[in-house]
Amino acid sequence: MSLPALPRTWRRYVLLITGLLILTLVVVLVFRRANQPESGSAEPRLDLTGLIHTAGAFAIPHSDLPEAHSAGLGLSVTRHVPEGDTRSDLLAQNQFKVLDNSVLRIVYSAFCPQGKPSCGSLSAVDRKQMLREVRKAAELANESTNAVGYYILDDGWADFSRAMPAVYASLKQVSPRMPTVCGLVLPISYVASNGQTVTGLPFFRRALVNYSPKWCDGILIYSYVPFSKSPVTRAADWQMNVTLPAALKLLRARGWQPKTQPMIGAPQAFGYAPRIVASGPVYEQVPTAKELQQQVRAFCRFGAASIIAYAWKDPGKGRITSLHNSARLRSGLSAGVRDCRAQYW
Repeated sequence: MSLPALPRTWRRYVLLITGLLILTLVVVLVFRRANQPESGSAEPRLDLTGLIHTAGAFAIPHSDLPEAHSAGLGLSVTRHVPEGDTRSDLLAQNQFKVLDNSVLRIVYSAFCPQGKPSCGSLSAVDRKQMLREVRKAAELANESTNAVGYYILDDGWADFSRAMPAVYASLKQVSPRMPTVCGLVLPISYVASNGQTVTGLPFFRRALVNYSPKWCDGILIYSYVPFSKSPVTRAADWQMNVTLPAALKLLRARGWQPKTQPMIGAPQAFGYAPRIVASGPVYEQVPTAKELQQQVRAFCRFGAASIIAYAWKDPGKGRITSLHNSARLRSGLSAGVRDCRAQYW
């Protein structure tokens, strides 16, 4: 028995209501899609707080943390320290955070197993092994409350750029909010004995081969006077009036966004008289307190969000001056950081 046909007026009401329901459903779906991050997006947002308006140093032995804390430092570039380790207690007691360089060590060991002369390409097997180690290091660092970022690149020994997207992806799968920091060398310009100015920009341009905002959430620019084979004091531009603005312009041309990708300054807080290396002794002039203060202030004047000096205790052999054994350097660094806090942060 067939149902009686609906009156024409009713059929119109049914069609109208059905159309309204479909339209409502479409609007809801569109709204939800617009307010949810798509897979592969940059969400969740990076946690950059540990890299903003702080001062630290490279090469701080854990036994020196109390003294480094007394010098006003609170960030160390070193391997992450798992919870329960006595070193973790030292970090917490002295209010230190860690910019974890474990991944940097893994990448450089994979590409350059015997140091710079041995740098080469990776086989598919070696690449997979490297990424497994990167992921494991990230998992351990992610469990640590003292890690605030990954330091993933430093000296431009070789072109690692083809591997870095996979390294970055491995890190983000484990800890999507932990930022990565890439170090870039920018030697300080100086006046040579012939009166000519020697600029560090060629070295910086070569270092840029490994830079991309796709895998560098932040940058660290380290600037030192070039070393020499004999003792010499060079007329150096500690205020970096030419080289630093030029370097930042090159970075912006490659996609760097200073408002969302912080720049960290790494001033020269060391000197050699000499340092003993395989090729023979090398000399590095020690900046005066005023010169170090000028360099720190210059970094902040050109936008540095934090300062991480090299070094607290340089691990090399020879007659080495660094923050741990130089009141002059500690004074210059402290004065520069005070200037940053008062004028730029």
